[in-house]
Amino acid sequence: LAALAGGDDALASEITQVLSGDAAGPASLPACGDKAARAAQHQYAKRLGATTDTADDGAGAKRVRVWKKQDGGSRKRRRGGEPALDSRSSENWPASRPRFCRFALYKENMDTMEAVQRLARALRCKVTSVGYAGTKDRRACTTQLATVHKRDARAVAAAAKRSNLRAGHFEYVESQLTLGDLRGNAFEVALRRATAGDGSRAALEAAA
Repeated sequence: LAALAGGDDALASEITQVLSGDAAGPASLPACGDKAARAAQHQYAKRLGATTDTADDGAGAKRVRVWKKQDGGSRKRRRGGEPALDSRSSENWPASRPRFCRFALYKENMDTMEAVQRLARALRCKVTSVGYAGTKDRRACTTQLATVHKRDARAVAAAAKRSNLRAGHFEYVESQLTLGDLRGNAFEVALRRATAGDGSRAALEAAA
């Protein structure tokens, strides 16, 4: 929820309460003037089971609002809560091959939601056909596992390249990745134009 709340812990808590039904809502996300970024907020919130809309906050800023989705909502889901998947490539899919192509997705200077949107557009499939376990920051070079429904590895690699992404380490699996399917994150932090002591490498390593 940190991605939706913009790092605001109080807002993340409010969103949690709204989505759990403990609060009526709506919860208003941080103001956003970028239409594509708001679309990504809508899609991510809906993956969490929310109903969303966009409203003017009275000060000229637009905000995405989220509510808990009511039973009988219009979003179609498959058995077990699996999101609606794109079946346009099903006809030629080998019967012996697992349904999902899993791969490592590399991106730079974009968040996970934007990367998924780009990849889905290039593959001509629904955004919900692309699965991932969590979001990665925009201001970083990140790699994470992702899945896509019934798309060949070569098609995924080509689509990633067209979308200014990279994809590799392909395998076919039976299960789609969903939010929360992770054990943790690993980070490497790069310090640029940093100085310590006499400016030598040894001084920097000692300071670290």
